[in-house]
Amino acid sequence: MEQIDKQTIDKLSQERSPNSISIYLPTTREDPESKENRNRINLKNKIKTARQNLEQQGFQQKDIDQYLKPLYDIVEDAGFLRSLWDGLAIFLNERTFKYYTLPLDFDNVLYMGEDFYLLPLLRPVKENKNFYILSLNLHGVKLYKANRFSIEPVELEAFIPEQIEEVTGFDEYKDKVYQHRSAVVGGGQTFYHGHAKGEEEKKQEVQRFLRYVEDGLQNILSNKTEPLVVASVDYIFSLFREVTGYKYLVDRNISESPRDENEKSLLKKAWQVIQDQLDRERAQKVKEYLDSNNKSFMIEDILPNVLYNRVETLFVNKKECVWGSLHHDTFEVSQHHQRQNGDEDLLNFAAVKAFLNNGRVYLMAPEEMPDGQKPLNALYRF
Repeated sequence: MEQIDKQTIDKLSQERSPNSISIYLPTTREDPESKENRNRINLKNKIKTARQNLEQQGFQQKDIDQYLKPLYDIVEDAGFLRSLWDGLAIFLNERTFKYYTLPLDFDNVLYMGEDFYLLPLLRPVKENKNFYILSLNLHGVKLYKANRFSIEPVELEAFIPEQIEEVTGFDEYKDKVYQHRSAVVGGGQTFYHGHAKGEEEKKQEVQRFLRYVEDGLQNILSNKTEPLVVASVDYIFSLFREVTGYKYLVDRNISESPRDENEKSLLKKAWQVIQDQLDRERAQKVKEYLDSNNKSFMIEDILPNVLYNRVETLFVNKKECVWGSLHHDTFEVSQHHQRQNGDEDLLNFAAVKAFLNNGRVYLMAPEEMPDGQKPLNALYRF
């Protein structure tokens, strides 16, 4: 299976053909046999509906069988259906057959039309930004390059000391003093107990070690712009913030000792830090929309401006579907209460075009929409 990214969205958006089929399935986390059965039943129900749609259009049974064969092949693939732990997205038309698994809880969707229904993929693709994770404690330093779905280690041996002993001779007992022997006192402050040396001298040794770490990071992250998430106890993180010059350090750490953390767990916790940052950015965009006069909630106004590349941010009501068409010669928008021949979901059209034009696209619950529960809210660039 291919990875899905912006280029994938672009290519799929251009694969227009009558009776293009888009299927989204949430997959279950049951025992393998139950999961296989549930996934098979769910997919077979989608295929049955697609078959009925084609029959209503007058297609012959043998032609329908041939057209839907890739879907039936998945139905019969017991190993694949048993292994699905993530959401499944399938796209099929005369020229294209693609499917993707993503760790997302998709809604159940079957969409048939001239275009593929790509709206559910925009958020994971848009938010699938690259970032770094620095796993930092006094007995082990690791750096990872990650995105929402993957993590891989970065070689550090030539740049960064592995542990504080390499820099200061600090022994394990003193490391434990900093990472485990602490007491909370008034005002949310933490006092670290020590025995061998004065607290200030030990702090200076830790800072010295962190400066070595920082020097090594600068060799690796020079000219990088990806966020850096640090996994460390709060005390170490506060000292690291004082010595680092990396401009894209995320101001919230994974607040625990990462010494025995496995990569999968570390990625999950780091992504939550990134997700919180993205949520704050979304809240700021909502505020910008509310404070701006250069905006619209009228579909007939928004769609032409999407094509003109004027939409800087688009908020999409993820529970709505608006059938209609945009006449590219006149930029006239037609909307219909019920689907008519040649119609497509205008929200899907607007969101995909805005996304491909480097606009921000946010899928929102109805009650989260900035301007009431309208299907679209757009903040314009100019």
